[in-house]
Amino acid sequence: MLETNEERFKVLFWKYQNLIIQVALNRTEDLFCAQDICQETFLKLFARVDLGQEDEVLKAWMIVVADNAAKDVLRKGGRYKQVSEDDVEFSEALRVRVSGSSYFDEIIRKDFRSRILDHLRSVNEEQYEIVVMTCCLGMSLEETAKRMNLTYHQVSMKLHRARKWIRKNYREEYQEIRF
Repeated sequence: MLETNEERFKVLFWKYQNLIIQVALNRTEDLFCAQDICQETFLKLFARVDLGQEDEVLKAWMIVVADNAAKDVLRKGGRYKQVSEDDVEFSEALRVRVSGSSYFDEIIRKDFRSRILDHLRSVNEEQYEIVVMTCCLGMSLEETAKRMNLTYHQVSMKLHRARKWIRKNYREEYQEIRF
């Protein structure tokens, strides 16, 4: 059964919204700005692009549009900020590095991260949400706990368990694709 443009758009939005926010967040390091860029990217997608194309083509187009929009924001007065990360090795596997040395390497990293997140989501939705909020969107444990109606300790333990699960299931593959 063929999807309408609106249905196709919804599918693409729910599938790629976190990725597009992360692309913009990696560049601007401002969550609100990243959300605006995500909205702008999806508006452009709906208005200008044939939604019948393959997902990978549309995904690549959105990444480029979001990254360019983030660069425009920075050119107009934004600046890079320094961010500290607790568990750099595994949170970096979940982050998107669009400005990396090779676009092909970036696609491999993004696909790897997507597979990890999709698998985690199918196993434990709550841990998935915690990983996305803390590792992908850069939210603090306190903010994540507040948004999820959990205690700081609960979020900390669930994040620890999620990272342990990721290490157990993906350590070898991570070592193989690490550039």
